[in-house]
Amino acid sequence: MRKWLPWIHRALAKIAPGIPEGIGNAIGAAIVTAAISLFGALGYWLWPSNDSETIDSPEVTVSPEITVSPEITVSPETTVSPETTVTPEITTLLSRGDAYLNTGRYKSALVAYKEALERDPDSTAAHFGRDKARIFAAMGPDFDAEAAGTALRAMARNHPDDAQLQVMLGRLAAARGATKRARSHYERALELDPEVAQAWFALGVLEHDAGDLAAAQEHYERALELAPDQRQYITNLAGVLLDQGDYQAALTRYEGLLRLAPRLLLARLDAGNAARLAGRLDLARSYHGQLYRHLSETGVFQEGDNVAQWVFAHPQGPLTMDAPDTKRRYALLAVALTRWLAGDQAGARRAVDEARTLADPDSRVWATIEQDLSRLETARPEWTDRIAAYRNLLGPPVP
Repeated sequence: MRKWLPWIHRALAKIAPGIPEGIGNAIGAAIVTAAISLFGALGYWLWPSNDSETIDSPEVTVSPEITVSPEITVSPETTVSPETTVTPEITTLLSRGDAYLNTGRYKSALVAYKEALERDPDSTAAHFGRDKARIFAAMGPDFDAEAAGTALRAMARNHPDDAQLQVMLGRLAAARGATKRARSHYERALELDPEVAQAWFALGVLEHDAGDLAAAQEHYERALELAPDQRQYITNLAGVLLDQGDYQAALTRYEGLLRLAPRLLLARLDAGNAARLAGRLDLARSYHGQLYRHLSETGVFQEGDNVAQWVFAHPQGPLTMDAPDTKRRYALLAVALTRWLAGDQAGARRAVDEARTLADPDSRVWATIEQDLSRLETARPEWTDRIAAYRNLLGPPVP
């Protein structure tokens, strides 16, 4: 599990059973900014650095904590000399690396730049791209944010007009909670290059977190115009649409995401939650029925994007789920809620019983489910009695 900033730990420590109102939103998710990379209960992504686009559900995006790998080495400042011969193959690899950097996929960018260097060891553009990408590509439990910041600041002094470095510095600032500084870096990045999708997404995350949903939607949509298949952007946009009560628009986004990634568990979970909020229980049962079948598969949380951290916004701080059993427990309780509301009480009890067999009950799961219930009470007051009965089925929350 990623290390989280101290303020996140404090926020989680304050979470008590039975929290009022609202699921916080966010691949969103890029990312959600998420992992911190950076980012609901509809879930969303953090901005991962490992390209497994942490998923963000209809919730907001939270900057995931950033710690940089202990040894970050940046090649000595290179003076860009005219490239000798740039072949079409090198040009393609460099363009691919830049596209990955522009969408926050640092691990994939690093692979592209390394391939370019294998073909042309003297390419200054490939050296520079590699040096940028590897700072965040190494994100993991031992990631050292201070070392990353030192390396990035040194590079930015030599390359003050590099938009990608500004986004990366903004991400580190957001991880520290320095929102104004993060915004300044993102805005500077867009002054330098308005085509950097991750800067638009990151600004959307800041606006979403601040509660300016219209601005967040605008920024997420701009990011998606530039990178239409970026799953983190789709999930965060769906989250902000849910937050605004536009359930059908959110559902449309989830349907598109599931066409791209039919085995993405968080997207299927969130699609069912969104359908439930829209009052479409048949559709919710369809999504959650497929989700339930996937949950029974061995190793499903170890494949592709399903490895990514789930993040759910909460008034007292982001709720994160990393462990497969924690994710599975929440998903089973969400499935059970849909079954219960649809009148399948026996099926709901079976799913709840399955959730109870999982080790280590986690207060975050109960806090997230309570947010789902509170949000449903607001959106669907006609279900108040059924929601109360489901609470009774669950019993006392985990302390």
